[in-house]
Amino acid sequence: MKKLLTLLLLSHSLFLSTGCGIQRRMLYYPGQFHFKDIKQAATNNGMALWTQDSPYYFGIMATRKQFSYKGTIIVFHGNAGPAIFRGYYISALKKLGYRVILAEYPGYGGKPGKMTEKKLMAEARRTVELAVKEFGEPVYIWGESMGCGIVAGIISEETINIKGVVLLTPWDNLTNVARRDVPAVSISAGLIVKDKYDNVKNISKYKGPVAVIMAEKDEIIPNDLTINLYNSIKSRKKMFIFNNSGHNDWPNGPEQLWWLDIMTFLESK
Repeated sequence: MKKLLTLLLLSHSLFLSTGCGIQRRMLYYPGQFHFKDIKQAATNNGMALWTQDSPYYFGIMATRKQFSYKGTIIVFHGNAGPAIFRGYYISALKKLGYRVILAEYPGYGGKPGKMTEKKLMAEARRTVELAVKEFGEPVYIWGESMGCGIVAGIISEETINIKGVVLLTPWDNLTNVARRDVPAVSISAGLIVKDKYDNVKNISKYKGPVAVIMAEKDEIIPNDLTINLYNSIKSRKKMFIFNNSGHNDWPNGPEQLWWLDIMTFLESK
């Protein structure tokens, strides 16, 4: 999550008239990638596009399959760069026995489509539905930063059976992030920020286990906004903390023991 989002709030009159488009350009950082390059990068790293080998793919998976899996984990990444950059999730979680899908958003990774909360959420729900149809249950969903907003939106609809949820460096709602960074315009922030990503509201009805991961020195999402979200969760939950880590430098090596701790919690009764 880029702090440049807060620049949206520095000119009240400008953003009241054109803030929607500008906000989204500041919030979403897909990078400039051609589909053929994403496809080649996947091939070079032992991965393949899912569900189709075209710009309309829904995600990326490892090509080497295991004999059996404990379940499927669908990862919804942060706002900067495409899913192909998140291969560390496959490296870490596959060795624990899980099938991993790195979900991709419209407008990212050479995919066509508009980058709005509504569009991203609709495709994310479709991604989960397709995964359940093809692989069955259980299905876990994992959000990182902006991806936490996508995950919370998915579970706001109780039509999809999700076994467990992981929220890594989440916030309570996007408006509060903007208000915190630019207090002088806090009154108008709620009017200007169009894509709300209200995680507190969206997660309120979820009944499954939720693991929340907070970076102790998160310079992008203030810890108290993560704690606000955690305190609002009514289902079984557990907080995990990356000590001495910032928003983008948390330990992601596959040898890290915390991966197992997270999944053990989600699997426990």
